[in-house]
Amino acid sequence: MPERFPRIMDDSDFAFPVARIRVLETKLLDRQRFERMLDAADASEVYRILAETEYAEALAGSEDPNAFEQVLGAEFRRVYEYLGKFVKEKAVIDSLLLRYDFHNLKVASKQHLLGEEPSGDALFEIGTEPAAGLVQGTAAVLEGKPHSMPEMYAEAVLEAKALYDKSLDPQQIDVAIDRRLFEAGTKMARESKSQMLLDLWQAWVDLANFRSFARAAIRERDASFLTQVLLPGGTVEQKAFVDIYKPSLDALDDVIALGNKTRYRNVVSAGLGSFKTMRSFTLFEKLSDNFTLSLLDPSKRISLGLEPVIAYLLAKENEIRNLRIILTGKINRLPAEAIRERLRDVYV
Repeated sequence: MPERFPRIMDDSDFAFPVARIRVLETKLLDRQRFERMLDAADASEVYRILAETEYAEALAGSEDPNAFEQVLGAEFRRVYEYLGKFVKEKAVIDSLLLRYDFHNLKVASKQHLLGEEPSGDALFEIGTEPAAGLVQGTAAVLEGKPHSMPEMYAEAVLEAKALYDKSLDPQQIDVAIDRRLFEAGTKMARESKSQMLLDLWQAWVDLANFRSFARAAIRERDASFLTQVLLPGGTVEQKAFVDIYKPSLDALDDVIALGNKTRYRNVVSAGLGSFKTMRSFTLFEKLSDNFTLSLLDPSKRISLGLEPVIAYLLAKENEIRNLRIILTGKINRLPAEAIRERLRDVYV
């Protein structure tokens, strides 16, 4: 269960963590390093380039680039565990780890309700709760047995079951659990008193809602469906989406016009414009990630506070996302330019 933010936090408690973060930032992969990887002949050469970086530890004993998810997962865990050792306020890191708990709840709920066996990398081995414990707890909750899972998580699972039983639509499992995630995340962000953290969570909500609107419109779902899938807690009112909705492709022009009145104008105009013609969210997702990364810039000017910790963790996530794109592209023998088009911006 994620820790609660204390009512008052002393910024001086972050003096040492921020000093460590500034050192860690110098080890983040820059654009030049990514360009070397793009120019690499194959995924094995990408591995050799990574061996020159702090990924060397995660790469130890791994020679098969096709198993790169294990390497990236090991590095991901290492970073979160390392920061967890000297960040006094556990809620700071938990405010991000929360996302992985709820992802694991979705996987576990689908496994039980749909009989799906998750793939080997479906569960995240980081979070405020052990993944195995969430799987076991979810099964117990759904079977009406005693459990030790946090009540907030149990309620999310039961709500997912109720919606699924009513509709027999697997997407309703995601809808129910995502709603609980973003309610909890935006609440934690407000408690933190950090405008940057609140901006991040609200952006995640808003961008998810723009995407849900586009998906519902192109599938010609009715307005009641859109009302169900829209998430709470964003800066764009849910009513603003509902008021302009119609179950047709034409609705995309209206939602782009709505987006042009917000801070997401570039993401929505280009991203959903591409979706309208290409039926793919690839550009929208890239621009969304770049927008989120841009929200981290204020942390570079902060010497005391939780913001540099949050920013570094998200910058590392972004770095791992880029490595996944490169390695996947190399394994599938995509041209360097095709891979480059999918890469996100870098933090350094």
